[in-house]
Amino acid sequence: VIQQLRQEQISECKIRFTFDEVKNCLSSDGLPQLYFDQLRDIRKIHQAIRNEVTLATANTARLTRRKAMTRDDWPEWNKAEHKQLDQYDAQNMFGEPCLPPPNSAIFHWVWIYLIKENPTEGIRYKARAVCDGSSRGGQAQIHGATYAPTPDLTDFRIFVALCSMENKYIFGSDVSNAFAEAPRCRQQYYMRVDTQFRSWWKAKGRGDIPSGYVIPVNKNLQGHPEAPRQFHLHIDKILRDYDFKPTTHAPCLYRGTIDGHDVLFLRQVDDFAIGTTSKAIYDKICDQLDSNLLEPMTRHGLLKHYNGVDILQTRNFITIHCGTYLDKLFESHGWNDLTPVSIPMKADNSYIRQLDATASTETERQLLETQRFRYRGAIGELIWAMVCCRPELSFPVVKLSQFSTTAADIHYDAVHTIFRYLSGTRDHGLTYWRLRPMSDLPDVAPPPRLCNATEQSIYHDATTADTFSPSHLFGYLDSDWAMDIRHRRSISGIIFMLAGAAVSWKCRVQTTPATSSTEAEFLCASDGGRMALHLRSILDELNVPQQYATVLYEDNRGALLMATAGQPTRQSRHIDIRNFALLDWVERDLVDLESISTSVNAADLATKQVGPILFRRHLDNVSGRLRPPWAPCD
Repeated sequence: VIQQLRQEQISECKIRFTFDEVKNCLSSDGLPQLYFDQLRDIRKIHQAIRNEVTLATANTARLTRRKAMTRDDWPEWNKAEHKQLDQYDAQNMFGEPCLPPPNSAIFHWVWIYLIKENPTEGIRYKARAVCDGSSRGGQAQIHGATYAPTPDLTDFRIFVALCSMENKYIFGSDVSNAFAEAPRCRQQYYMRVDTQFRSWWKAKGRGDIPSGYVIPVNKNLQGHPEAPRQFHLHIDKILRDYDFKPTTHAPCLYRGTIDGHDVLFLRQVDDFAIGTTSKAIYDKICDQLDSNLLEPMTRHGLLKHYNGVDILQTRNFITIHCGTYLDKLFESHGWNDLTPVSIPMKADNSYIRQLDATASTETERQLLETQRFRYRGAIGELIWAMVCCRPELSFPVVKLSQFSTTAADIHYDAVHTIFRYLSGTRDHGLTYWRLRPMSDLPDVAPPPRLCNATEQSIYHDATTADTFSPSHLFGYLDSDWAMDIRHRRSISGIIFMLAGAAVSWKCRVQTTPATSSTEAEFLCASDGGRMALHLRSILDELNVPQQYATVLYEDNRGALLMATAGQPTRQSRHIDIRNFALLDWVERDLVDLESISTSVNAADLATKQVGPILFRRHLDNVSGRLRPPWAPCD
């Protein structure tokens, strides 16, 4: 637009910027959903975690080369540019500069300048060069698929749970300039010769590049739409060549055998987590992968962090938590002095109804001035913690995410209460137990039970988990009934357990109002059955077969009779037929619904805010604080 106005010699213009429609943070299926504005906030925290301390971005925010050249540290930035292009050159990224063929695809470079700082390396200047493959360039021609799978957090938790119960160490490694390792996509494309490239080319003693010349790209550059897909196909083929087999529904989770030793392998793009019984096997796997890569991988040894999640590997258990993420989060908000509370939301039905009935009379900007944080951004930060390893946040976060467009002071206060709860429980997470002690790992005391001595007298210590082996998957189901006074839709809560702690959970607002509590519970059971089949499929392909039906614990007698005995009621004749697939799964011994007392149904955590005693009781069970009978003793 500006270029056109310049050609027309118009000196002034008025431009109005608009934003995408702001929506509630729930999808049409009633599940939490993140939008780009929320993902940006989470990304900043993850960048800080990756560099182990707060990023020194204050002086490099929106830094361009022109500004960098005016700084005293310009020589360091120039070295960083050359280092990035040297890495690409070592991977045979560039051909000889040439005149562009007719109708060829020519892309611009995008340079990103950052200062990274950590205790081991000190301050490091980094210049990253990527391809501008966005639609604004108009040059990308998509000849193949662009989808590249990544593991979700359920895949990661299954990986950790299996490593724990199979007495494996978890090691880590990552690939440098990963996309450049893969073959080029079908489209031959070129990069424009910018100042950075011209300077580097001349410094390499290769002479001046004539005006109008472009650079052929031989491999893949980050930023091209097909680059992630190409790297996925490349690394997947390498792993398959070494007899690693991925699962159908979790294609980034593999199991293989190296020198007779069983190995689990998880990859998040270029970050690898490897579960083995010895460091020698880990080193051999890395050596094999390095032989197929142009640049050697970075080896991290025993993993302590993986994609923002903290991992504590000990003699008797493995614990995952998001303490580092929360530390950075509180630091970014200036909330390091919050007063902790014992539960994340008030356990009061009248308070929940007040949340539903209150709508904002102020604009988001007015509320931001008084509350000092963005409601949508805070909800996004909480959603990530919830889906990572904090199932007890499910109900409060799903409830409050419904008010992202109409948040009032009461909703801001409720979100702030969740942060106060997290401030006192930063290192809480999920503990997966081993079958045998691993003597060469630290002997760390397990997380203590949250129930105090008085509460233990009413605690049902013989939990349902006692009847299962560590590899046996089982779940808890529960639903409220029409507690939301705005739309009267019920909330389903589902939690699945493996190796002593939760590996998958869901808190979902049902898509239609239920006309009875039985209907609400049956819809929840049907949803739980689908989740069970998904998890069973992954475990079966990882050689952890579920020999018996997956038990789903349900506390509603009507839903149990409908599912197990096929006993219909007048209130069930209108239920969508697809939900009755549950009866077929029960008949085929894939799932089995069993009755459980409401007082020990851990799925209560995901359907309502329970009181402090019941909250701690369920959280002890779900988080793995209850030592299973098959786990090693102190």
